[in-house]
Amino acid sequence: MNTVKKHPIGISQSKPEKIKNIKKLGKLIIISGPSGAGKTTLIRKVMQKIPTLTFSVSATTRAIREGEIEGIDYFFVSPEEFNDLLRNDAFIEWAKVHGNLYGTLKKHVKELREKRKNVILDIDEQGANQIKKKKIPALFIYILPPSLEELEKRLKERDTERIKEMTRRLQSAKEQITSKGFYDHVIINDDIKKVVKKLKIIIEGYIEK
Repeated sequence: MNTVKKHPIGISQSKPEKIKNIKKLGKLIIISGPSGAGKTTLIRKVMQKIPTLTFSVSATTRAIREGEIEGIDYFFVSPEEFNDLLRNDAFIEWAKVHGNLYGTLKKHVKELREKRKNVILDIDEQGANQIKKKKIPALFIYILPPSLEELEKRLKERDTERIKEMTRRLQSAKEQITSKGFYDHVIINDDIKKVVKKLKIIIEGYIEK
């Protein structure tokens, strides 16, 4: 006669159900570097090479610039709105950069990762360090210009840069370059094609693990 096997605490023990497939989340790729290092161009080009990559749009209190689009380049908010989000713990990371506030929204990143998108964050070292300290799994990449002289040249070529602002950005760049040690990869952006190829190899190796 068949008997039902009893669990030690008296509950009938049935066959274990098959474990449902756990939804695989997309991964995080953190890219940092001084303003003018060429991060934006590199990100755009590597996203064209890897279809699963998507860009995380940050919230900022910075004024919108000509040609920028709300929700594409940034979520533009007032300082009051940013502080409300901060009080509600809405950010994975946030930082004050060149006098403006920037933050990565938890909800935005969560929605992208749940769609199995691998999310690129273009963030300052302050924010990257916060993610590192929170032990959120991510790939950390730091982009350097070939030299500070080249960086200064690039900044001078930008119509949006004024002398005072450029001086502040150069000083910030010097400080960042000396404290980039916790990144997984440090890449000198001296040849756009070669660097894009290198980034593609590094990122694909990480997301395919």
